[in-house]
Amino acid sequence: MGQCTRHRVVAGAGGGLMEQRMRTALTRRQLLAGMTALPWLMGGPLQAAGAARVVVIGGGFAGATAARYLKRQAPQLQVILLEPREAVYTCPFSNQVLGGLRELATIRQSFAALQRQQIIHLRTWARDIDLAARQIELRDGHRLRYDRVLLAPGIAMRWNAVEGYDRAAAEQLPHAWQAGAQTRLLRRQLQAMDDGGLVLISVPDNPYRCPPGPYERAGLIAHYLSRHKPRSKVLILDSKDSFSKQALFQQGWRGLYGERIEWVGRAGDGQVVRVDGARRELFSEFGQRHRAAVINLIPPQ
Repeated sequence: MGQCTRHRVVAGAGGGLMEQRMRTALTRRQLLAGMTALPWLMGGPLQAAGAARVVVIGGGFAGATAARYLKRQAPQLQVILLEPREAVYTCPFSNQVLGGLRELATIRQSFAALQRQQIIHLRTWARDIDLAARQIELRDGHRLRYDRVLLAPGIAMRWNAVEGYDRAAAEQLPHAWQAGAQTRLLRRQLQAMDDGGLVLISVPDNPYRCPPGPYERAGLIAHYLSRHKPRSKVLILDSKDSFSKQALFQQGWRGLYGERIEWVGRAGDGQVVRVDGARRELFSEFGQRHRAAVINLIPPQ
């Protein structure tokens, strides 16, 4: 970090801390907080004498796993996990929810197991990190001292990277790229769609979380449609001209679903550059307009 001694952490989108500038900023999602655990704040009496304190910011796969193994390998550590959510919904297996193969509740994970290992879960988020003083400013202004800090940010949606696609538009055209409420919304839209309606999936250019994920999703949505909406199809508009495991996916699509899934790469004008959430319309790089009964727009991250 060189000369950097402070990092501002501000409310960000749905997943993470992203370092914007060396001196100023890590952006993090705006989530509910409820900071009431004052004994663990700077100078709190519950820290064992001489015990080092490690604070993990973010309770997804990386953060929760790091906290677990830190405590397992060094039980004397005081490990604090900063995560506003009471529980998380895993992106792995969320496509099966969309495909009708499992319920959303089956991918919900609480932090109870970590708490049983004496890991402290504080339901708040970090607003500022003072690296020189080794203090984290929490959402309510309290400061938490640490000996070591570990950032496990997850992803953040780049709102308006596709023109017009913001938080409000995501309530009409769900991304479902962070599991939970968005997964539920997209599944309900699929269930409500008339037989014969088109499902459109817009895929960003690299890099993004889980490169094979959109194509797995297309297959599982096609699975659902084949059983419940047999006249419906899936159209994938892709911002690139090739994708992860392409030959295997396309072989599987043809074998299982025939012509139900159509893929259009960037060379075929598949890159979406603008959306109109209210009209449920997408516009491609060369101006083609697309409408669909259900639109799953996965934005850049």
